[in-house]
Amino acid sequence: MILLRAKTSLTRLVFSCWTLVIVFILSLLWSAPIQAKSSYDGWWWNSSRPGTGFSLEKQGSKIYLTWFLYDTDTRPMWYSCLAARQADGSYSGSLTYWRFVDNTTFTPSTVGSASIVFENTSKATITWSASGYQGTKSLAKYMDDAIGGSEDSRNLTGWWWDPAISGRGVFLETQGGSVYLSMYNYFTDGAPGWGTMGGGQNIFPDGATSYGPVCLYTWLGGERLDGVYREPKWVCPYKASISVNSPTSITYNLYQDSKVIDTFNLVPYTFGDDDNGGDDTPLWTASETSTPGTTCTVTGTDGATLT
Repeated sequence: MILLRAKTSLTRLVFSCWTLVIVFILSLLWSAPIQAKSSYDGWWWNSSRPGTGFSLEKQGSKIYLTWFLYDTDTRPMWYSCLAARQADGSYSGSLTYWRFVDNTTFTPSTVGSASIVFENTSKATITWSASGYQGTKSLAKYMDDAIGGSEDSRNLTGWWWDPAISGRGVFLETQGGSVYLSMYNYFTDGAPGWGTMGGGQNIFPDGATSYGPVCLYTWLGGERLDGVYREPKWVCPYKASISVNSPTSITYNLYQDSKVIDTFNLVPYTFGDDDNGGDDTPLWTASETSTPGTTCTVTGTDGATLT
């Protein structure tokens, strides 16, 4: 699927079909991930419980989210959920707890379920049950509350992974000249953990291609599964950096004592389907002929055309 972004009607232009084909090929090389980006994508939180929340991306009729919180020893932990759209418009799926066993095998266990309902693209409610506990949370978009500003043109928000290192992943959101990123990984005992970088004002201006190395914060305390909460504290055992090679390629480096100890070659993580419902509708569709020199037309969903 080819995505050409535009918000206003376009002045009529004439291209040969061969020229348009070249443009299409280049757009495939430098386009956003296969699925159209959704306005629901990003960090979600409840401001009364800072330090815990959800990283969420929507592709077609599916949502992949991670709930980041803390275990009874105050260490950061996470659950994942692949949720499918239901007939009533909600998204539901199983909550999964992951462990990294013997440094060789990622072992998932289903511990409960979650269902999320969107009031709009900035407000939602999630209901969950896991390991004998259950609850409901009202959520809002974190970057809207903490950073503000306009949507980032780089189109990087969402899930990223290194296919050579499955079972781990990175979620990032860019907005208003900022980036907020979490690495979902594992402690040395195999338990799931996470750390964050970024989140400050004007640290990653639109158009920038690198950030860091800066602290990769490990948070301690926060909200537990049983609802017990205390204000989280942070430590900085590692640093991290990102380099944006293209809209579909990011290099993530992890540092200790100023030395790179791990490198992840990240690409967008695809989990959705072709059901482009809701606000996943592509902004542009294309029609073309194969005879050189003939006229080709690209039509936007708002009726604007590029001919």
